[in-house]
Order: sequence, then structure tokens, then C-alpha cells
Amino acid sequence: IVGVGIGKLLSLPAFLVIFLGRAVDYIAYVLIAQYAIKISKYYKSIFFMLALYPMTLFLASSITADTLLNATAMLLIAIILSYRLDESRIKLTRLDIALLLLCVVSIASVKYMIYCPLLLLFFFLPKEKFASSRSRRRILAIALVFVAVMAVWQVLLLKTFPYVEDRNGDVSMIRQVKFLLGDIPDGMRIMLNFMLNKLPFFPGGFTYYQSNELIRELVFL
Repeated sequence: IVGVGIGKLLSLPAFLVIFLGRAVDYIAYVLIAQYAIKISKYYKSIFFMLALYPMTLFLASSITADTLLNATAMLLIAIILSYRLDESRIKLTRLDIALLLLCVVSIASVKYMIYCPLLLLFFFLPKEKFASSRSRRRILAIALVFVAVMAVWQVLLLKTFPYVEDRNGDVSMIRQVKFLLGDIPDGMRIMLNFMLNKLPFFPGGFTYYQSNELIRELVFL
């Protein structure tokens, strides 16, 4: 959004606006992921691997909410694990508290709030890492307020812009769920078959998805 906004403000051509939007998204992702790796005393290699995962990098260089979501989710996990496992980190700092709350806003702002279960990791933070019990309750209360605000915002957005599945013709998610629940063995077979067929695309990231993205951009330009 920032990159696209700057491009529009400068009245740049469409392809430069797109490029600037993707560049700003990518830079933000790199900075947040680098900080998450830096503060991790343990599991640095895992965070490094996740940050450089092809599909993750592909999304990081796209104009999508997934860029900030992936980065802040990584940062949230890194901060919580650092306080959980690193005995040298005695108390939560103001900076880390602020970053955690910003991660809450980012994760809770995604459509349908489907990533909110990640926020349950807050309870993984040891009580003794907070300045006091009162401070812990206050931070959790602020986080809950942020989630509630995001929930209200999501409801308003859905009322203003109702979700319509138009990517695959006349597809009804409700009918799909009823079908899967009505014949669980067959539903499990279909889901397993889908996962096995699509699995090769997800690790690579740059095969199927990037080729389609490139074709769309060339047609647009």
C-alpha cells in the first residue's frame, strides 16, 4: 500500500507503481525477517529457512497482504520463543511489547481473521517475563481490544464488500462442506488427492504461480 501510494502521489506510470509497490513490500519483509532471525538465540536456521522459502519469497515480492502477514507471524513467534527459551532475556522490553502488539494488529487484520489462532502463543510467554501481573493483564487486554476492533472492521468490510466466489464458476463453499461431511471417507480421499496433486507447486513457488503472475503482468503492460 505504501509503495503504491507513493507511486500514485508521484503520478508514475502504472508499471512503475506496481514495481514500487512490490519493492516496498519486499524491503519491509526482508527487514522484519532479518530482525526476527537476529533476536532468535535458538532455531536461527529454521527461521532463516522459512524466510528464504521460495514460496515465501515469491509472496514477499508481490503486492499482497501475505507479505506483511508472513513477516509479522515470524516476528511474533521469534519474540515469544526468545523469551521462552533464552534465560538471558529477563523482562519484556517496551520495544518487544510494541512489536508484539503490532504483530497482533497485522495478524488479526487478515480477511476472516483465519490466522488469529497464532495469537494464542501469547500464553506461551512466561509470567515472570512481565514486569508484573498487572502489566501482563494490561498487555493481554490491549491485545484483545485490537483483535475486537479488527473483528468489527472485518464485519463492516464483509457487509460493504460481500464475499463472492467467482474464480471457479458456480462454486458454493457451503455445498462443498455439506458434501465432505455427508461422505467423510470420499471427502478425505478427494482432499488427499488434491494435496498430492498440488504439493509439488507449493515448495517451488516459482514454477506454477510465478509463471501465471508473469503472464498476467505482461498482458497488463
